[in-house]
Amino acid sequence: MLTRKNVITFCAVLFGVSLTIQMYLFYCGSHLHPIDVARTGSRAYNTIKKFLALTNESQVQAFFVDPYILQGIVEETFQDGMRPCRFMCKNHIYTFAVQDSSFDRFNAGVLHVLRDEGFELRADYKSGSEGLVGEMPTHVVLRDHDHHAIHVVIFYKRNEFWWYGPDKGDEYGLGFTQHEGAIDIFEADLVPVDGIDVYIPQQPKLFLEEYQKSRFIPCNQTRAAEFYKLYPRDESKNATKFNNLVKEIIHVTKRRLDHFGIPFWLSSGTLLGWFRQCDVISYSMDVDIGVYITDHKPDLLKMLKTTGMQLDHKFGKVEDSLQYAFDMGDAKLDIFFFYEDKSTGKMWNGGTDYNSGRKYRYFFDKFTLCWTEFLGMKARVPCDTERYVRANYGPDWFKPVKKWDWKDSPYNVKEVDSWRDSELDEVIQLFDKKGNKVLLEWINDEL
Repeated sequence: MLTRKNVITFCAVLFGVSLTIQMYLFYCGSHLHPIDVARTGSRAYNTIKKFLALTNESQVQAFFVDPYILQGIVEETFQDGMRPCRFMCKNHIYTFAVQDSSFDRFNAGVLHVLRDEGFELRADYKSGSEGLVGEMPTHVVLRDHDHHAIHVVIFYKRNEFWWYGPDKGDEYGLGFTQHEGAIDIFEADLVPVDGIDVYIPQQPKLFLEEYQKSRFIPCNQTRAAEFYKLYPRDESKNATKFNNLVKEIIHVTKRRLDHFGIPFWLSSGTLLGWFRQCDVISYSMDVDIGVYITDHKPDLLKMLKTTGMQLDHKFGKVEDSLQYAFDMGDAKLDIFFFYEDKSTGKMWNGGTDYNSGRKYRYFFDKFTLCWTEFLGMKARVPCDTERYVRANYGPDWFKPVKKWDWKDSPYNVKEVDSWRDSELDEVIQLFDKKGNKVLLEWINDEL
């Protein structure tokens, strides 16, 4: 039977317990925020913090380049917007990048420490690619007690871009693992993500767009050596001069078209030289590039002319067979615009004979574009280059042909029509050295 004294004692004890609990909660609340509880309870979060702490101690800059997470940051696509840990606590393998120049410090100060702490490491290597020698580490995956957390891709500096290799052992379809790739060198900002300071590309959206189109295919040095064994390299002064001129022309063209946001690729003889011999065809005397007509801009020609490029001729029109040619001193730059035939799925570029007004088309299977390195520069080429080259030059593409007629020699050329008399002044325009349009008199009997 409860007495008055027992009731008072029970209430006092209950009050004491309640007060103790409140004091404990107040203490915890002032020292450990619920957000921190959520984050520190995540194995991925703790592993990332440990990884970045070690990279900082080792003076290694680790870039956060994870395509999936960066996409979520850029587009705010994740649905867990109210969660205290939106990005760094997921059941996900997080991708970082380190530069090859800091890999020795990374290996000694990060990988060895994590291995000693029980992490399992798997590294992938690639034999030397063009411009790179020896066995090169390309990827490292860190596993903490069967929980994958960190994937590291190694960026190798190659002139104006970073190259990365594939990962033959990738089981998870990680980013940067399916093929060789090329990424423009970027600046990075240190920004907080879920309370962790990470270096991310200054323009993450642009970086992600570039990553999606980053596939790289190296020139085949074995094929080039075989070619020069059969056909010795032209090392004359004229050949060397032309080689340097081609490099200058492509560099100038790339700088200007990149500035205008116009992607282009190596085409025709310039592409053949890269594919067959990793070099310039010394007797070609021109540089050929391709541009999708869908990337043409109404004021493109005007923009190119204002940069100092001297127009030699303009053939065709935007709707059909457009071609620009620029006088580049001792060589010529041809810009061929490519169209898609919706009925056949074929791609084609046009040609115009200004003596006769006849129209020609050169047909190719539809292609995608990859990056390569040519004359020390990052340049686009059709990914299936051999198919493209065979379409243009036929089965004997490996054999040099010094006498080339653009109307008859190409394997894929077809005469399709003639321009109407009323169109001639628009579709055939020639210019002199001063940039003045040459007046032409069309004689119907000769056309």
